[in-house]
Amino acid sequence: MVSTHSNRLIMKRVMKSLTAFIIMLFVANSVMAQKDYYEFPKNKADSTKCVENINIFDNQFNNKNFTQVPMKAWRWCYKNAPKSNKLIYQWGDDIYSDYARQYSKEVRDAYKAYKTSNSDEDKAAFYSANETYNKYVDTLIMVNEQRMKVFGQYEEDSATSSARIAIALYTHRKKEVEDLNRIVEMIQIHNRIAGEKRIYAMPVFQFGAIDQLVKADQIDTSEIVDIYVKQIDFIRDKALEEDAENVKILEENGGDSTALPKQKWTKSLSEVEAVMNKYLTCKVLVPLYERMVASGQPLKKRQLQNMVSMLQLKRCDDSDVYFTLAQNLCDIEPNSSCNVALGDKALKDGKFADAKTYYQKALDLEKESKVQQASIWLKIAGSEQRAGSCSNAIASAKKAVALNPKLGNAYLIMAACYTTIARASCKEDFDRAASNWVIVDYYYKAKVADPSLSATCNSRIASHSEHFPTKEDLFFKEIPEGTTYTVPCLSVSTTVRAKK
Repeated sequence: MVSTHSNRLIMKRVMKSLTAFIIMLFVANSVMAQKDYYEFPKNKADSTKCVENINIFDNQFNNKNFTQVPMKAWRWCYKNAPKSNKLIYQWGDDIYSDYARQYSKEVRDAYKAYKTSNSDEDKAAFYSANETYNKYVDTLIMVNEQRMKVFGQYEEDSATSSARIAIALYTHRKKEVEDLNRIVEMIQIHNRIAGEKRIYAMPVFQFGAIDQLVKADQIDTSEIVDIYVKQIDFIRDKALEEDAENVKILEENGGDSTALPKQKWTKSLSEVEAVMNKYLTCKVLVPLYERMVASGQPLKKRQLQNMVSMLQLKRCDDSDVYFTLAQNLCDIEPNSSCNVALGDKALKDGKFADAKTYYQKALDLEKESKVQQASIWLKIAGSEQRAGSCSNAIASAKKAVALNPKLGNAYLIMAACYTTIARASCKEDFDRAASNWVIVDYYYKAKVADPSLSATCNSRIASHSEHFPTKEDLFFKEIPEGTTYTVPCLSVSTTVRAKK
């Protein structure tokens, strides 16, 4: 007959096993909801221990105090049950990212101390901190590599892991060519798998890494431009979607900008374009776009818009491919950019009336940007000036500077046109001399609006000032210096000055 003590022992063991099973079942259901691809150790004891460790670790981890996290529990699961839960890798990434951030600061501080003291003790402290820092970075990368290995058949995991590896390398190791190439490789994997859901920071890291590879003479400039052309449409579209969403948020919150979320794709676009600015030259863009046109592959409307705008921005708008792209764009859907381009082509061919017609169409289609409207008015003024219609050119140039006061070239057109009108209309010697006051005024306005025009303006100011009325001329006309005078043949008021 079994003793009461034995019964108690048996019941205790049964209850202990039952409790362990219930814990395992409860935790497994909570951390593995709908994740039928998780795989626990086949050994029952290990399986129970795995679930218990995950439960312990999960409770502590949620506090975000990584110094108190039971790393022994995490390491056991990472080593003995790598397929048991994705959370192992999410936790590991967060923890070692935090450790690496902390130790990167420790390394900087230790290095400063060593450079200040130059002591053996501080030198040893620096090397020790650097060694620990590199171990944390190695572990951070290794955690995500194992996730790719264990769960790589699932796209979400491959996309996440590749992105996290790229972020770790770009944050902590972007000096060596090998690491830069790996950053690019990981981001390419992420972009291919994630598609429309790719992480907004990836373009910044990708172009930052490629920029370093170009500087290291590892890849050619044309390669980074080619990658840019292939990706920029996606980045811009994402930024536009973000802008549209922000407009809705502002409307819903009465214009309160504090309600706006963090700018993601908009910032990414800005940083990518800052990196690429030095590479996007006419020497690179024109042959690249020529090859794209010659390939015979149809270009989408968005691509054509960006290509035409880029050639305009970089002042490559006298190239044949610019006009070809503009015509293709207008054939698909007429817009401001393509009509400006066709106007430029007509102007280049000496067809001034046609140029003005295209520019007017562009102006009609440009509804939003005042800067662009000003630029088109400037082009209209230029076409009118070349057609010999200086009065119209002056009126158009004034509309340009009303929209954008920094358009110094508009003042140059006005100065040149007043010079032409004075030669034709100012019959009296004094008025012809006085017209130079007006002309000089506009050259002054031009260089104030756009300091880059200073050399040209100063030269012309000096030339026209030589033809001011003399003091004797002013004496006989009884016109004091410093007073306001309206030049009759120009119908423009100016300040009286004597030739020096």
